[in-house]
Amino acid sequence: MENQLILRPPIAELIYQAFDRPFHPELIHSLSSRTFERDGYVLKLHLTQSGHVVEWSYQNTHIVEVLGDASQVVPENGQIFAHRVGGERSESFAPTADIKYQTCFYLERVPTEVYLQVDGELRHDSKQNGVLQVLSPTDRLGISPLSYVDLQARKNSLVIHAYHTFPSDYAVVKSQTLIEIAE
Repeated sequence: MENQLILRPPIAELIYQAFDRPFHPELIHSLSSRTFERDGYVLKLHLTQSGHVVEWSYQNTHIVEVLGDASQVVPENGQIFAHRVGGERSESFAPTADIKYQTCFYLERVPTEVYLQVDGELRHDSKQNGVLQVLSPTDRLGISPLSYVDLQARKNSLVIHAYHTFPSDYAVVKSQTLIEIAE
């Protein structure tokens, strides 16, 4: 994708949603991806133009979390929730008696100087941990939007911190997700 202009969609078009079924790979337009395995589960992380797709599977249980735009094609069935991004929201569900999923996401608009500090901190943190994807700026002198995801795996639990920046709005969409497997 060298020399390809990749622009972030407007915040107003973003939808945060979760599914209890796997996605067909053709539905995910990944700019970068990583696969992680631990304690019998597999996590596939995809950073996309709009945000992220997290595919988590354990035995026959699947959870897919998507921060995408309204034009993104998703399966017609298996949707647990879907919310426009704005303000703060929390959701949780238990796909089985032994597995719990919890997430909280919100849009934070900040002053210019705070935005620049957050941008710098995310870029710095990405050198030591997590996965970073930098997109094309909206103008040739602008700051590039970025997506940064940090994973914290513990025995039978996974915490996912995701940050997606929107420089033209001085805004950050933040999410924190916890997936737990009972022993």
